[in-house]
Amino acid sequence: MNKKTLIICFCLLAIFGFKPLFAQRGGIYVGKLDLYTATMLHPAMMWYSPEKKAFKVSRDSVSKQRIVRENKSNEEERKKLESRMKTIKSRIKEEEQKYNNTIANLSQRYVDNLDKVGTAAAELNKINFKKYSEEALIVYQSKVNSYYGEYTLCEDKLGKIDKVTDDSYTSSEETEKRFLEIVNEIKMYAKRIADQKGISIVFNSGYKRLLTQSSNKVQAFVAGSNPFASIFSTVFPSELLRDEASVRGYYLGVESNVINWLEMARDSLGNSSRILVDEDIIVGGTDLTSDVLSSIYKAYKIDTNISNAIINF
Repeated sequence: MNKKTLIICFCLLAIFGFKPLFAQRGGIYVGKLDLYTATMLHPAMMWYSPEKKAFKVSRDSVSKQRIVRENKSNEEERKKLESRMKTIKSRIKEEEQKYNNTIANLSQRYVDNLDKVGTAAAELNKINFKKYSEEALIVYQSKVNSYYGEYTLCEDKLGKIDKVTDDSYTSSEETEKRFLEIVNEIKMYAKRIADQKGISIVFNSGYKRLLTQSSNKVQAFVAGSNPFASIFSTVFPSELLRDEASVRGYYLGVESNVINWLEMARDSLGNSSRILVDEDIIVGGTDLTSDVLSSIYKAYKIDTNISNAIINF
């Protein structure tokens, strides 16, 4: 077993643990793992820059040339998307103007026919106004929703376009990929250790921590520094091992750096933080949301096309 594996196993077993929370009938044990903490204390985070929200990398000349080509291609794609988004905005305004004109014409026709003799004619006038107004609204909303959907897709694509300004660090896409690798590795060890302990389900106990900002005051990051990496680079002098005060001071320093690292990590993760809040169950479990909604919609006799569209949003 290599050093990296030992460190990860130690983090999972000694620090976070898989202590069963409770046992259900049939011997199904449930455990918990702080995925947020496990990720932030993973050895790979030694090469993470909180300032740049990216990992330090070494690239050869071929990779650097590839990045230059990708940046050029991405810039062209960016311009196309921005142009399309501008066009979509204009189309939405056009549809809004068409709808307003249609409603104005219908309203005028309704008012002009108010003085028609006969209750039946007046009622028909009212029914027609309501009918054609609703039809106009449906047409308007359908077109505008389609445009908004396309606009959102363009926004998403635009957000994913990377321009690597410093080839010594990972791009946004590479950074997310690296975080996914870390999380998947932790899940692999979580599954292995859960099986050893007879635990069927492991909950993510740390995902809520990223949803709230800590009120604790923490030391700010020094530009270009990584408090977590400094822990591993600071070797305790062996000649001071018998000095209790020195040993205690050393461990307090490590503890302070770890706490500061974990507290500040929420802001340093950037968009990659969503990877850690993606799910609340790490091992086992079945999501019944779709099945439950489907059953309810069937019971209420909801049109299947509508119910499927809702469930698969």
